[in-house]
Amino acid sequence: MGKNSKEYYHDKGEKDRAEGRYKPPHDILDDFLTWSDSGMKKINEDNEAYNKGWRNTDKQKKGNSGK
Repeated sequence: MGKNSKEYYHDKGEKDRAEGRYKPPHDILDDFLTWSDSGMKKINEDNEAYNKGWRNTDKQKKGNSGK
């Protein structure tokens, strides 16, 4: 799995949530500094994969807290 793949960012989101932090791969500054459509699409895809992983672990933590 390459460092720039969706799976990488999904896994990073899961790991970050498990460790209690939220640090997506790209911030708002990246949005302002990226002018190409393909670059903006890549930033969006990376952040979305990260967020899905983060939310997945968040749901698991909340689901297990009642046990």
